[in-house]
Amino acid sequence: MMTALRADGTIWNPAAGESEEGRALDRMPARRLFAFAWQDDHGPDALYRPESDVLLIG
Repeated sequence: MMTALRADGTIWNPAAGESEEGRALDRMPARRLFAFAWQDDHGPDALYRPESDVLLIG
């Protein structure tokens, strides 16, 4: 059974990011979004900074 979402006047396939009428969603840079979420949770010093040569994990 395929999951479908109804939004913006059409039905969307969330796995493919495509609508019944042929529109497509742009992909988001998930790794970049994860990094921002990680930093929000763990603070600005939680990510590697090349100038410090130290990897800090919170």
